[in-house]
Amino acid sequence: MARMEFFLAGVFVAATAALGCSEASEDRPPTGSASSSAGQGGGGSGGSGGSGQGGGGAGGAGAAKVVINEIAATGEEWIELVNVGDAVMDLDGYGIADQDGDAPKLAEAVRFEAGTKLAPGSYLVIVAGLDAPEAGPQAECLAEGGPATCYQAGFGISASKGDKIFLLSPSDAIVEEAAYPAEAVAEGQTFGRVPNGIGDFEACEPTPGAANTKAP
Repeated sequence: MARMEFFLAGVFVAATAALGCSEASEDRPPTGSASSSAGQGGGGSGGSGGSGQGGGGAGGAGAAKVVINEIAATGEEWIELVNVGDAVMDLDGYGIADQDGDAPKLAEAVRFEAGTKLAPGSYLVIVAGLDAPEAGPQAECLAEGGPATCYQAGFGISASKGDKIFLLSPSDAIVEEAAYPAEAVAEGQTFGRVPNGIGDFEACEPTPGAANTKAP
């Protein structure tokens, strides 16, 4: 079977608008719940992040940088990744998992297939909490809005007890993690970075595959 490649204008490029959120703010490194981020491309090794739990990913000119950007745990459950770098990120072999204690639950991790590439400013959505998730890119995504293509996961995201989401390297190293605190947001809201892609996690309006919008 021919390898499918999603690149630039591919189905995972759900939005290529500027990464700025509806609430304008000065760009700054991610802080708050997320840790280090996946990166590819030229540049030096990752430096330490700003205040809070945030760490720096691989950086430099021509580097890709993928972060966990938005988490939905009430209603339809899903996770959104965004490439905030300025180079394409090849996600072949990378994966998403929830927590097993303080570690990733590797047995239920979702792995991205060869050809899954995330262009700068583009998004990838993983729909979670499914009874029979299918492997690979799927057209069955969210009932209301969102991208036409996504990945599917069997693990759920606990809104009442809290959870943690991990972005894993092909060798299962943790390259990004984001904590979802218990009762973090109201019903119908999501937990996302504000400003989009770079800020702390706050209550947001659901925007799967698009820039985050802070909840009123």
